[in-house]
Amino acid sequence: MIRRTVPSDYKSLIEIAIASGLFEPSQADMLAGMIRSPAETDIWFTAEMEQGPVGTAYLVPEKMTNGTWNLLFIAGHPN
Repeated sequence: MIRRTVPSDYKSLIEIAIASGLFEPSQADMLAGMIRSPAETDIWFTAEMEQGPVGTAYLVPEKMTNGTWNLLFIAGHPN
């Protein structure tokens, strides 16, 4: 299932981002800030299976357009 991210997902999404190789463990605090405090218009999605979150995506609206989004980040757990 893909759904909007909720606060209980934050820790798992940081672990997914690091496990994917897109972020170093030293960048966990920076990533946590991005996930916990997105702009009002930004959207984080969580991909979830029975065992919990397995992927994430971050989208922001394209300026000066209506209904156009930019996918800035997408990651799935390698396992």
